[in-house]
Amino acid sequence: MAMDNRISIEIPPADLKAALDHINAARTLLEAYLKALTPEERKTYNKMGDKSEPFVGKVIDYLVSEPQFMPPSFPSLR
Repeated sequence: MAMDNRISIEIPPADLKAALDHINAARTLLEAYLKALTPEERKTYNKMGDKSEPFVGKVIDYLVSEPQFMPPSFPSLR
């Protein structure tokens, strides 16, 4: 079944240009802090899958609600 496009807007060119200028300004500002990883470097990092993301989210929620169970060597989650 095909879905009809129920949203019909047109962004004025001046607004679109202003938004893109802001995005480019943010990119330029943060450029000094970003580092592109090589494919070899990417392979060394652990990846989270569909099942591990909800688990980690629940662990973080639990540690925030029960901070006495967080090891003292961990950074604060607040």
